[in-house]
Amino acid sequence: MLEAETYLNRKYSTFLVKYSWCFLLLGLVICIALGLSAILGGDLPDFNDPTKGFVPRGKNTLTSRLFVLERVKKELDKQIAVAKQTNNTKISLDTNQNEEEDEDLDYDDSISQSDLLKDLEASSDTCAFPSNTEEKCLTNKQVYNLLNNTSDPIRFGKAIEHQINKPHEQICTSIDLNRHYEVYFESSNKSSENLLTIENLRSLCHKQENLLQLFQLNSTCHYTLPQMISYFSNKSNCSELTENDITSFVYRIQRCHKLYQTGLIRLAGLKRYRTRPIELFEYDSCFRYNFTFLSLEYLLDKTFLSTNQTRYTAMWFLKPKQAKKLLNGSEIHTANSAYDLFIRHFYRNPKFDDGWTRVSALNFLDIRIATAMKQIRADMFFVILAISLIVGVTIIYLRSITVALMTNICVVFSFACAYFAYKIALGIDLFPYINLMSTFILIGISCDNVFVIFDAWYSEKLDIYNEARLQNRQIEFYGKLTQQQEQQYHRDWDYTMSVIRKKLLTKENQNQADSSVENHEEEEEEYFDRIKNPDLIRMMKVNDEQMIQMMGGLLRHAAASVFVTSFTTSAAFFTNMITRIAYVQLFGLFMGFSILFNFLMSITMIVSFVIVYEKVCEPLSARLGLFNHFPSLFDKTLASLTRLSHVIFTVHIPRLIIKLRYILILVFFCFGIIGLIIVFYHPKLSPPKSRRYQFFQLTHPFERFEYQMRDQFLSYINEDKDNVTNPLLIFVFGIEDTDLVHPFYPEDSKIN
Repeated sequence: MLEAETYLNRKYSTFLVKYSWCFLLLGLVICIALGLSAILGGDLPDFNDPTKGFVPRGKNTLTSRLFVLERVKKELDKQIAVAKQTNNTKISLDTNQNEEEDEDLDYDDSISQSDLLKDLEASSDTCAFPSNTEEKCLTNKQVYNLLNNTSDPIRFGKAIEHQINKPHEQICTSIDLNRHYEVYFESSNKSSENLLTIENLRSLCHKQENLLQLFQLNSTCHYTLPQMISYFSNKSNCSELTENDITSFVYRIQRCHKLYQTGLIRLAGLKRYRTRPIELFEYDSCFRYNFTFLSLEYLLDKTFLSTNQTRYTAMWFLKPKQAKKLLNGSEIHTANSAYDLFIRHFYRNPKFDDGWTRVSALNFLDIRIATAMKQIRADMFFVILAISLIVGVTIIYLRSITVALMTNICVVFSFACAYFAYKIALGIDLFPYINLMSTFILIGISCDNVFVIFDAWYSEKLDIYNEARLQNRQIEFYGKLTQQQEQQYHRDWDYTMSVIRKKLLTKENQNQADSSVENHEEEEEEYFDRIKNPDLIRMMKVNDEQMIQMMGGLLRHAAASVFVTSFTTSAAFFTNMITRIAYVQLFGLFMGFSILFNFLMSITMIVSFVIVYEKVCEPLSARLGLFNHFPSLFDKTLASLTRLSHVIFTVHIPRLIIKLRYILILVFFCFGIIGLIIVFYHPKLSPPKSRRYQFFQLTHPFERFEYQMRDQFLSYINEDKDNVTNPLLIFVFGIEDTDLVHPFYPEDSKIN
C-alpha cells in the first residue's frame, strides 16, 4: 500500500512538473465553462425577498399545516364571495333597486335599526354581542341603549368636511394596512411619557405640517392624533387645541369603550370608505366618520383604554391612488424615493426631536426588506476589502502579487463551480442571499491553503539548499545576489563546514557532557532558523528532478493537511442538511460544495501554479530584482515579527500550556458548564415566537416598528389575531395535510 501511494505520488508530481501549464490552463477553461453555463443556463438569483425559504416546508411539518389551513381559508373566502355576489344580484333584480356595492367583501355589516328592534322586542335579555374583554355578554337591550345615546351628538363644520373629502381620492374614514407612510412618535421627556399633553400635541401638530410638505401628500388623507382631537372639538387646525379639548377627547373615547369591546365599532370601522358605516344614529361620536375606530386602533396605543394615556402615537400619510411625477419626470412615492427620504431626513438625523417629541419608529411603504437588501448589496463591498487585505498579507508574507491574485481567482472559480453544481446539476432555483456570505469564508480557507502549500514548497526547497551545502555542492541562483545575500550565503557555507567538523569531533568524544550537547543543539537549531533566509531560498535555482522531489514532499505533507481540513469543514456544513429550514439547508449545501471545489483547485491548479511560479515568476523576479528594493527597516521589521511569532507560538505558549494544563482544563470545563446552563436553562435558546425576520439592529427605526410598534397598536394586534397562519388553536377535520412542496422550491403550490 505504501509503495502504491509512493508510486502515485511520484507519477502525479512528474506530471505536474512536466505539464504544469497545460494543467493550469485546462483547469481555468473548465471553471470558466462551468461558471458561464450556470449563469447563462438559468435565471440569476432573485434577492428581492430574503424571507423566502426561511420557514420549513414539506409534509408533516407545522408550517405545512399552516399553509394548508391558509389555502383552505382562501378557498372558503372565494366561495363566500361568489355566494354573496350571487345573492346581491338576486336581491337587486327582485327589488329593482340599484345599491352601491361595498368595496371590501371581507367584512359583513349586517346591523340595521330594524334588526335591532326585532331582537329587542323578541328577547331583550338575550346575549347580542359577546364582549372582547369581559366574560359576560351584552344583551340586546344594553346594546340598543348604547347605540340610542343622544347625549353626545357630534357635527363637523364645513372646513372639516372639506378636509375629509379629498377630490380624486377617497373619503378619509378608514385606513388599510398596506404600503403607506407611518411615522411613530414618543415623548423626548422620560419623566413624562404621556403624549396627551398640550405641549406634546402642539409639537406633534408642527411636525405633522412638516411631514406633509416632506412627503408631498397634501392632497391625500392623513391621520394624526392632534388632527383627530381637533376634529372631535370641531376645530380644523390642531394648533388651536386647548386642555379642555384633550379632556373632551378622552371622555368621548372612553364613552365608546363598551361599544368597542363588543366589536361593534371595529365591525363598523372595517367597512372601507363608507360615510355612514352604521346608519343607526349616524351623528353619534362613536361612529361618525369612523373617527373613534381610527383613534383607538391606529393613533393611540393599547394602554390608552386602561390608563387614559398613550406613550406612542402614529401619523399615517396615505399613498395616492394614482402615480405622481415631478417636473423632471421622475415618479415619487415609490420604494426608491421612500428610501431616499429615509436616508436624507430620518436616518440618524435628530431634526424631528424638538425636546418634546421625537421619532420612535418608521414604516415607509413597507420598504424594510428592500432597504435590507440594499444594505446587503452595499455590504458586499467588504468582499473587495477582504480581497485587498489578502493581497496585502500575501505580498508581505510571500512577496508575490501573482500568488495573491491566484488565491482570489481560486475563490471566484470555487464559487462559480459550486454555483454550477447547485443550479445546473441539482436544479435548485432558490438561492438565498446568505449564500453570498460564503465568499468571506472561502477567502479565508483559500488563503490558508495557499499559505500551507507555499510554506511546504519552500520548506522542501530549504531541504534541497541544506543538502547541497552539506554535500559541498555548488548552488546556482536565478539572478545576481545582493551584497547582503552574498554575505549570508558565505556565512551559511562556513557554518556548514564548522557543523560537519563539530559532528566528527562529537562522534570521537562520546563522553562529552550532556549539557554541552544540549547547548550545542540549541545553538545549531537557532542558527538554522536564522539562515532560513526567504529571499535566498527563493532565488535558488532547481532543476526538474529536484522540483519533482519537492512536489512529492509537498503532496505528502501539505496536500494531506489541506484534505483533512477541507473535508472536515465541508462535512460540518453538509450536516446542516438535517434541518427542515431551506435557508439553512441550502447554505450548508452550497458552502460544502464551495469548500470541496476549493480543495480540488488547491491540489490541481494551485500546485500547478507553484511549478509555473517557480519556473517563470521566480527567475523573472530575481533578474529584475523586484523585491530587492525594500528598505532595510522593512526587512528588519519583518524579521523581528517573524522571530517574535516564533518565540510566542513555539516556545512560550507551549511551555505555559504544559505548566498550567490542569488549571486550563478546569477553567474551560467550567466555561463549558456555564455555556450549557445559558443555552438550555437560563436564558436558554428559544425558537422565534413570530414570523418576523430581523434585518437590522433593534434600535433601527424599521426594526422598532416591526418588533415594538406592531405590538403596541390594536390595528396590527387584531390583524395578527385574524391571520390564519398564527392561530391560537384550530382543529380542522376532513382535510389531509398534503403540502407536497419541497423545501428547496418554496414557490411551488402543491397543496391538495
